[in-house]
Amino acid sequence: MRTTPNIMRNCPKKMQAFLLAIGSVHMLGVLAEPLRFFSRSEVSVAPDFELLADTMQTYSQWLYLDHGYFFFAPNPGPGRLIQCSVQTERKASDLPNSNLQIPVEAAISMLPDKQNQRPRLLYHRYLMLAEFYNSRFAPSQISAESRKDPEFAARWAQDLDMYKRLQASMIKSLKHKLGASKMTLGRLERSLPTPYMVLNEKVPLNDPRLLDVLPESFPDPTVQELPAETLKEPDAKLQ
Repeated sequence: MRTTPNIMRNCPKKMQAFLLAIGSVHMLGVLAEPLRFFSRSEVSVAPDFELLADTMQTYSQWLYLDHGYFFFAPNPGPGRLIQCSVQTERKASDLPNSNLQIPVEAAISMLPDKQNQRPRLLYHRYLMLAEFYNSRFAPSQISAESRKDPEFAARWAQDLDMYKRLQASMIKSLKHKLGASKMTLGRLERSLPTPYMVLNEKVPLNDPRLLDVLPESFPDPTVQELPAETLKEPDAKLQ
């Protein structure tokens, strides 16, 4: 019986190099955004990881590899919410006397809100939107000492412009969706209760005491408040 010789089926060298190159590019795309996030501080990002993320940005966004890896970390931090203060004008035809001034109905809603945003996927989208909005926050003012650093001041101006444009876009979209005439957005933070609060005080996760309003600007440490004894009562003529 005639036997056939063994045929070597090894991958050609050129194909191995091609597959290695593709795998390396994909791994860089997977690691680029987490490395930039991990090296990020309140002031800047590691230059090497920033360059890597910018280089792989198109590929990472195409395959949606630039999402928040640290959001589902085993040690979660406080949650961020968006408070929407909505004002809606009533139609004049709804009033018994059209000569009366049109009243404004005010309402406050939260994003996300699992009671009103269903299915769960819709709630999750608003949750990620709130986290993204808060991550882009930049204070409306910085101290005079910080303005002396041109690199820091330039980065702050760029971040503030991005934050304001994002805020305006969200307000425009929400006003159209809710039919509101005026809307303002506020940032809230819900802290996690301590083990003592949960075990001894039975504090629920949605306890109002855990909710804090985040300021849009930080107080300037270079400005000193006047002593209380120097403050005078307002002049009656000016009232």
